[in-house]
Amino acid sequence: MNIWLLLLPLLSFALGALVFKLLLYSMFGVSRRKALASMAIQWIREESGLTDGAQVKKLLPLAEQHVDHFLRHKLTVAMPMVAMFIGDKTIAQFKSVFMEEMDELLPVLEAPLLGRPILAMSLERIFNRIYKSLSIRVILIGGGLGLGIGALQLFILYFGHFLS
Repeated sequence: MNIWLLLLPLLSFALGALVFKLLLYSMFGVSRRKALASMAIQWIREESGLTDGAQVKKLLPLAEQHVDHFLRHKLTVAMPMVAMFIGDKTIAQFKSVFMEEMDELLPVLEAPLLGRPILAMSLERIFNRIYKSLSIRVILIGGGLGLGIGALQLFILYFGHFLS
C-alpha cells in the first residue's frame, strides 16, 4: 500500500468541512442574517400587536395606577411639604393631566418602538452567535462525514483486490 493513500481520509475531512462551511455560509451569510433579523422583528411586531396601537393603549390603565401610586405615596415621602397642600381633588387633577399627556405621548413613543434599531442590532448579534456556534458544529459534522467517506475509500482501495 502506498503511504500517500493515508492522506485520503484527511483530505476528505478537509473537503467535507469546507463544503459544509460553504453551504452554511450560503444559507446564513451576512446579508441573510440581517434579513432574518428584520423578518424576526416584523414577526414580533405582528405577534405582539404593536402595529395597530390598540395594544399600546391597553397600557394606559396600568400607567394610571402607577401615577396614582406616585402622587399618593411616593411624592408625599419625597416632598412632605407639598403633601400638606395636596388633597384628593388636586391629586385627581394631576392624574388627569398626566393621563392626557400620556395619551399625547403614546403616539410619539410608538414610532421609535416600532422602528426599534436597538432590537434589530440585538437580534443580529443573536443570529451571529447562533451562526458561530452552528459553524463549529457544521465544520465538525462535515469533517466527520468526509473522514468517514475517506476511510471507506481507503478501505475499498486497500481491500478491493480481495473482493474481486
